[in-house]
Amino acid sequence: MTQVTNPDPIRTPHRTSQQFPHNNFTSHSDLAFNFNQITSQPNLEIIQINLGKTKAATDILEETADVYQPDFFLVQKPHVSKERIQGIPKSWNVQSSTSMKATIFTPKTSHKTTLLAIKSNTVAIKVQSATGPITLISSYSSPYSNLGETLQEITDIITSLRGEKIIICADLNGHHNLWGYKNKNTRGETILDFILANSLFLINKSGAPPTFHTPRAEGWPDLTLCTQELINTVDSWDVTKGKPNERLQRKLIYKKERSKYISTIRRDKVSGWKNFCTKASNTYGKQYKAAFRKSITPSQLVALENEDPKGGQLAAANNILRQLYPDPPANNTPTTLQPATDNDPPFTESEVSDIIRHLPKGKAPGYDGIDNIVVQQINKKFPSLLLSLFNRCLTLGLYPDPFKIGNIVLFLKPGKIYNEVSSYRPIALLPSIAKVLEKLMTRRLVYHLERS
Repeated sequence: MTQVTNPDPIRTPHRTSQQFPHNNFTSHSDLAFNFNQITSQPNLEIIQINLGKTKAATDILEETADVYQPDFFLVQKPHVSKERIQGIPKSWNVQSSTSMKATIFTPKTSHKTTLLAIKSNTVAIKVQSATGPITLISSYSSPYSNLGETLQEITDIITSLRGEKIIICADLNGHHNLWGYKNKNTRGETILDFILANSLFLINKSGAPPTFHTPRAEGWPDLTLCTQELINTVDSWDVTKGKPNERLQRKLIYKKERSKYISTIRRDKVSGWKNFCTKASNTYGKQYKAAFRKSITPSQLVALENEDPKGGQLAAANNILRQLYPDPPANNTPTTLQPATDNDPPFTESEVSDIIRHLPKGKAPGYDGIDNIVVQQINKKFPSLLLSLFNRCLTLGLYPDPFKIGNIVLFLKPGKIYNEVSSYRPIALLPSIAKVLEKLMTRRLVYHLERS
């Protein structure tokens, strides 16, 4: 048998050949099925393979089809990118579960198939063979997911097809010595109970090579099952053997080249962004908009539902702010209280410098346009300037009103209605200098709370 190689982690393709004698067959399924007079060839070739979500494994799938000429690929964990299965020839027919972890590929356009079921982790089709319809089921269950849900999906399909020919290719990640493992686990026992309860036949050969292997582990998670109607018609079931040394070498080359590629992309992204920002002539120009393109800028304000749509942008903004931040109730309690403790000592230069030095870079500035980098440079050149300001605030027991003014930026929550205020997440951009004073006061408060 010609060998097929896959990159690690490896799921070896299984070749399941079904041979059906020519005779008349009438479908008695309760499910809708379009009967076709054109029948498939007597031998039905099926390859089961787990692609491990890798592009490298998917790239050799077409080559595998050329070598073995299979009628169907029953695939688990195909390569998915941008919510689509990638790397499959456009001429192939593709049916997938909703999670895209179980798929059926039909390389030959001559086959007449009918889609039976699409479930979360399972997909099923019917194919017209020489002797009548056969149902093919591909299913996958992660070792960390609820196995019962996947088994129930398969059960729902085969229950409606009692007495018909069914082939199930599933990667269920269960251990049992009946299909190659030296040990048993709970998942394996559950799978065996499922097989017995549904009168299924395990096609896997005893002593077959592992279908999953890495340099440190191997396993037999891939199972091929069929109903009793197909027990005597299964011609062969084999595990193709690859060349581990070649696979390992390709994997190492792939990792090395991928690392170079990622480093190059990351370096060029940083360099390109720096060049883009260096050319900025307007503080709030296209560079600013590129950094905050998801924010709700004044030109993106909307008229809220149940609000008067009349008026300009200022009226729309006031409507939003009024609902987000309603006026507090009237309170006659004095706003200042006489302290019961001695006054705090003044802030020290090292105390202020430590907080300013650890301010994160890249944060958006407040309405004054002074960001954290500017504050750091000011403190570096004139360390006594900000120190005097903060100590004066401490002496007066005052948090300046300008420090309380912020730009409100709104982010629309995914999938929410645009004209409802609850659909937005508000962010208040406060002055960076105000944040330094806030951090200084917080440190002092934490000190007193931990000491008392």
